[in-house]
Amino acid sequence: MSRERLGKRPYLIALGTACILTFFGGVALAANYLGNGYFPWSYIYWQFSGPTSDTGGSYITPARNGMATWSSKTDVDFAEVADGSWDVLVNVANYGGVNWTGHAYICNTANDCDNSTAWAYTYYWCEAQINSYWLSTNTQAQRQNTMTHEVGHCLSLGHRADSTSLMQDAQTSITTPNSTDISLVNARY
Repeated sequence: MSRERLGKRPYLIALGTACILTFFGGVALAANYLGNGYFPWSYIYWQFSGPTSDTGGSYITPARNGMATWSSKTDVDFAEVADGSWDVLVNVANYGGVNWTGHAYICNTANDCDNSTAWAYTYYWCEAQINSYWLSTNTQAQRQNTMTHEVGHCLSLGHRADSTSLMQDAQTSITTPNSTDISLVNARY
């Protein structure tokens, strides 16, 4: 082989590697979302519903702190309303001994709800359902983790295996999204 052809080989290898990493990076990035859907705006109205506190402490404070965290760390702005004009409802209720502490119930503009079709199109509203049955003995940080995590789903984030992520599929005392959580939200909004 000529010297010229050998000189181009590292460039072609680097280009091929970059293409493969970009493809798989995109696949990995897509796996961090519930689907392709999201709210068509970044100014999102939210409302709290349910008991503001119980013997374990406050529910409203962790909810407000969680919304303030998403607003301060991402390109999304949450504004609290009390008149029913919400995009995201944080609903604290006793759902009983079901196998979840929190659940994001998302509906799209075509009235598909709580399934992959709903997650694939423009969101109309999302209810972050918070199960007080399991939270009655939790710390305020754990309550905030659950609420902020479920609102992360309302922003179209999926579960992540990263133990530093607010979006990991386990309740922790993490109350702030990490840099990847923030980047994922900002990529959508």
